[in-house]
Amino acid sequence: MAHVETVQTESDIQAVKGMVWEFFDLMKLRYPDMVEEIDAYIEDQDVAGQLDRFEETFLMPKGQCFIARADGAAVGMVMLKRQDDENAELNRMYVREAARGLGLGRKLGESLLAEARAMGFKMVWLDGLYRHVEALPLYESLGFEYYTDPNAFGGDDARIIHMKLAL
Repeated sequence: MAHVETVQTESDIQAVKGMVWEFFDLMKLRYPDMVEEIDAYIEDQDVAGQLDRFEETFLMPKGQCFIARADGAAVGMVMLKRQDDENAELNRMYVREAARGLGLGRKLGESLLAEARAMGFKMVWLDGLYRHVEALPLYESLGFEYYTDPNAFGGDDARIIHMKLAL
């Protein structure tokens, strides 16, 4: 059985941290032409530091993290990260290949958006890459819209996709 729940235990946190690095490894394999940009993003976003400060970055009251399970195994995750009182970011949605097709990406996205609404956010933002063939249609179906911003990370690079959803 597949389901989504909030991250609550140290074991959950460790599973999510591992999946974050799996996600970036997958991105580097899928986008060999963008390894420098991916590494720059990891550095610019202080991904390692955020993971070191997981509880204060991705758990209440600053944010929330969801973990997807299939047959008891951790197979996916997504992070809600506060930007300010009105804005949050959808971070690093990832479902392991073996669990794709079970609807977990949608469940993760819906869980994150419901939590963002409950926390009083007005807007959720996300960045993606142009060949996120699994994620971009999902984001659109959840109501996210494309936007451009030359001041955003990679704002002048058409391969980096920016989306937002007014709640």
